[in-house]
Order: sequence, then structure tokens, then C-alpha cells
Amino acid sequence: MKFFRLFLVVTVLMVGCSQVPSQRAYLNTIKVAAKHQNHGEFVLAENYHQKALNEMRKDSSVSPDWLAIQMNNLASAMNLNNKPDEARVLLTQAYEILSTQEPSDDGDISLIESNLARTEELLENYERSELLYRSSLERKLKIEDARLSFIAADLAGIARILARKNKMDEAMGFHLKAKDMYAKSLGVNSLQWQRRVKLFEAIMNTQGNNK
Repeated sequence: MKFFRLFLVVTVLMVGCSQVPSQRAYLNTIKVAAKHQNHGEFVLAENYHQKALNEMRKDSSVSPDWLAIQMNNLASAMNLNNKPDEARVLLTQAYEILSTQEPSDDGDISLIESNLARTEELLENYERSELLYRSSLERKLKIEDARLSFIAADLAGIARILARKNKMDEAMGFHLKAKDMYAKSLGVNSLQWQRRVKLFEAIMNTQGNNK
């Protein structure tokens, strides 16, 4: 099975492996949202993702797993706009939906776990966050054609959590692994990687100043 089909080649978003919704207007709206998110225009990305989700909820032909996937897309933008409480509600619902699907798709579930890990990180629930990042990473590593940038996102997340625990050598190891995977996929100058570099360096600096 293919891991994920993406609307844009360079994107932090995903769409699932189920049948495409009947009305392609949703797809166009999500494409616009992804474009804004990839360019760092997170407020616009959230607005378009919300619009797409609203439209999909009105169409009875849209399957539950597609709704869950779009909830995940919207939640990712909410996290970027520092709205973890709202993101958590959506991600919890999305996880419950996908977990009941037969057969369940580890690829889709792993991305929800990764976004939920970031949500818990923003809420300073670091133990829960690390568990989710590691679960997401474990699922992705079992998938033959998993995208390196998705794996790298989890590695970078684990690196941040370890840095907060003052496990600096281990944290740097995960950070460098993430850097290598971003270099091979999106590039070390990509917005996605540079954003994670800034987050990691800010934590390292804070921990260093607290010594």
C-alpha cells in the first residue's frame, strides 16, 4: 500500500488512502491551504482547512476517514497558530475515527499521533508528547515507502523533548538524524526544517542558561 498521497510535492500535510471525495472542490480548497502552510502563512492555512472541513461535513458521500484526515490537517495549522487546546479536540476525534476503521491505516494514524505529540508538547505535557512521537516514529519506520520528511518530523520532536530533559547528547543525536533526513527530502533550507532548528536551538539555549 502507498504510504500517503500528497496534494503538493513539498507539504507537511497528508491525505489518506481511501477513496477521493466526490466533489473535487474540497481538494482544491485543501491545495490552497497546503500552499499557504508551506509558505508560512499559517492563519490563511487554518482558514482554508476549516473551510474544507466544513464543506466535507455537509457532504454525506465523504467517508469518516476522510473527515478524520482533514481534521488532522486543520489541527496541524492550529498547532502552528499556537492553538493546542483546539487542535487536541480535533486530533482526539480523528484518532478515534481512524482507530475504528477496518483495516486501520498505520500511515494515517502515525501522522495524527505526530500532530498530537506536537499538541502535547505545546501544552508542556512532555512525557505524553515523547510517547506519541515515539509511537508515530515506530509506525512510520515499518512502512516501506514512508516519506523521510515525516520521519524527520518525529525525530526532531523527540530531540526537543530530550533536550528539555537535559539529555543533550541524545537530543543532538536525534536532531542530526532529523537534519540528515530533511536534507535528503525537503532540504536543510526548507521552511519546515528551519522552523525546527529554531525551536531546538531555543530549547538548548534556555537549558544552557539554566545551568
